[in-house]
Amino acid sequence: MAYTLGSRSMANLAGVEPRLMRLVQRAITLTTMDFGVAGKAVRSAMEQHELYLKGVSQKDGYRHKSNHQPHVDGFGYAVDLTPFINGQFDVNNLAAQYPIAAAMSRASAQLGIPVTWGGNWIEPLTGETVRDMTALVARYKQQHSGPDWIDLPHFQLR
Repeated sequence: MAYTLGSRSMANLAGVEPRLMRLVQRAITLTTMDFGVAGKAVRSAMEQHELYLKGVSQKDGYRHKSNHQPHVDGFGYAVDLTPFINGQFDVNNLAAQYPIAAAMSRASAQLGIPVTWGGNWIEPLTGETVRDMTALVARYKQQHSGPDWIDLPHFQLR
């Protein structure tokens, strides 16, 4: 089944860097798991700071800017992709994030646009399958010292 991004997702992608937009639009045609953009991809410093205070981001939006915030060129360089299951966004379904990451990896390879995934902040996102994505997360946990910050919905330009 071929999926498409809905109007809400398209509106939430406003301000995303065009290469990242192309990646997301390509990935939705390759995925085995429907997904969308449940919240604004590009955030103000205040919006980012609110997420930091809730403990869902390591970036405070002021001293440490997120790639979700506009860069000098005015674009955001990150997006969070959320599984869309039974007509609803499901932010708690971590297993559903892996096929989305695999689709983003395939889109990245096809379009030649490197991307980093919140499942492995060290290596570029590569691989074709859910098994490949699981291995990327496992390698990150081994390579990375200190507490892990696994953010499976997060993708950013590399």
